[in-house]
Amino acid sequence: MRSFTVKNPKKFMSALLAGDVFDDFLLCEALIKTYNTFSIDGRIIPEYFDDYEFGYEYSSWKDIRPICFELIKGKILPVSFLFVMQLKPDKAKEIMLEEVSSSSIEQIKGLTLNIKYQNGTITVVTATSLNSFIPDKAPDNVWDSYMSDFLKLRYDFVD
Repeated sequence: MRSFTVKNPKKFMSALLAGDVFDDFLLCEALIKTYNTFSIDGRIIPEYFDDYEFGYEYSSWKDIRPICFELIKGKILPVSFLFVMQLKPDKAKEIMLEEVSSSSIEQIKGLTLNIKYQNGTITVVTATSLNSFIPDKAPDNVWDSYMSDFLKLRYDFVD
């Protein structure tokens, strides 16, 4: 688990809500406080669809992003928000393959990113969710390192 403080909130929010930077993520949960509190459960409800093929348990950030953008945009900053996102499983497996044993990869339930805005500060926290305990910390280390490179080197969001 690693925590990052975003150094340029405006640039980060533009990338998060108007760009495709986070489109490899699924939305598990969103809590947005503006003039009301809006709560989104990102879990897909299969009964809603007639014959839709589900690739994931959660909705794609790309699909939910415009809704969140509509709730946040405006001249007045939100009171707070929290986005709990999970890297798409195929992408998660791809970044783990080179450095993590296959038995450890099988135990990874999800690579999570918590994005929180409160009191003018945006914090991004990584987490690794496992199906069962493994003594190997490699998945945590690989995920933390990947997100550090992603946030620092690729996009210059954090120091």
